[in-house]
Amino acid sequence: MKPKDIFSLAVRLLGLVFLYLGLQALPPAIAQILGSFPHQLGGGYSQPGSFTGFVTGVVMAGWPLLLAYWLVGGASFLMRTAYPDAEAKPTDETKVGGEVSPKAEV
Repeated sequence: MKPKDIFSLAVRLLGLVFLYLGLQALPPAIAQILGSFPHQLGGGYSQPGSFTGFVTGVVMAGWPLLLAYWLVGGASFLMRTAYPDAEAKPTDETKVGGEVSPKAEV
């Protein structure tokens, strides 16, 4: 394996770690979000600051899941930053009949 492939594998494995952390934080986040709407659960009027409970619940599970999505997807910006020369560069040479000739017509 090339170093670029190993780094890509490490990035994707780190994405799986964040996926695990996000899924682990999901049940408390859902409880936090539902708790911010007490009028929906049979309670009275909503408490002051219930919006902060909603935002806290979304952020608690949202950022690890978004980061996991980006990392498992390959994290293209991170890969381009780590390996800027690994992209295919167009050349003036074309392979024709097993031989390489400059600017061969196809």
